[in-house]
Amino acid sequence: MKAAIKLRKIVTKTTWVSRPIVWSTHRALNKNEGVWKSSRAGPLDWNEQLNGEFVDMIKKEWSQTIHVNMPTVVLQYVKEAEKCLANFADNLMSAALGISPSLREAFEYLGDSILRNVRRLQVRADSIFADFEAVAKDAWRLVKPICVDAWMPIYHICGAEKCRGHYARNKATHKIHVDGLGGRLMYRECGRKLEATLRRMCAYLHSQFEEKYPEVMEGFVNEMAATLDQHTMGGDRRSIRQKNSVTKAKLQGILPMKIEALYKEWQADLSNELKEDKKPEQDIFDST
Repeated sequence: MKAAIKLRKIVTKTTWVSRPIVWSTHRALNKNEGVWKSSRAGPLDWNEQLNGEFVDMIKKEWSQTIHVNMPTVVLQYVKEAEKCLANFADNLMSAALGISPSLREAFEYLGDSILRNVRRLQVRADSIFADFEAVAKDAWRLVKPICVDAWMPIYHICGAEKCRGHYARNKATHKIHVDGLGGRLMYRECGRKLEATLRRMCAYLHSQFEEKYPEVMEGFVNEMAATLDQHTMGGDRRSIRQKNSVTKAKLQGILPMKIEALYKEWQADLSNELKEDKKPEQDIFDST
């Protein structure tokens, strides 16, 4: 892993081991668990370096996934929803005009209302994926405890060292640790922590969509019901009631079929997406 390789260079070729710093500063850093303010070198924080190398390594891929790939998926979802709803509105209009041309105005209004739901869908999808943005910003908070925990025993061992030659022994201890639990394995654990966090969030996506979308669908159903109840026709009051009754019966006959067609189209798209999602993906965190 690139971050582990770079960390080894930091530990073995900079102030941690090779570049001269006074032995007392090196020991103070260990005794204070990686953090110390030197009178000469200023503030020193080995833990931030440990954490920073991993975050820098994933920054490009992380940004691509969170800020480009996910918004692209949401946009594709919204476009497909718009396409399905537009087809549904067109089919409703054709069916309604086949019953009576006087229904045009009412179903044009309903068609516009159907398409307004696209914007509502996007707003709710954006709010669901906003949590991923928050995780992206706080990635360093998730992995820093792992880095600190991995090096804490070394800080304690080196901080307790005394007597002649302890500086050389401490530097050797750091070198050994970065080639073992404090290097590649530590960063692999960081990767697994992020992966587990993202997978847990993805597991709740379906339920979050189910929670946020009934409001949109309820409004959609209410508008369809209002269209059935509120359309008008010419003629005397008795003939209006008769025509409304016949027309409503015909509309109630075609609407379930159109809604069922919309549902099947939506489910077909979802099934295809699920098949694509089952393709195996390479574990980037375990790559070397």
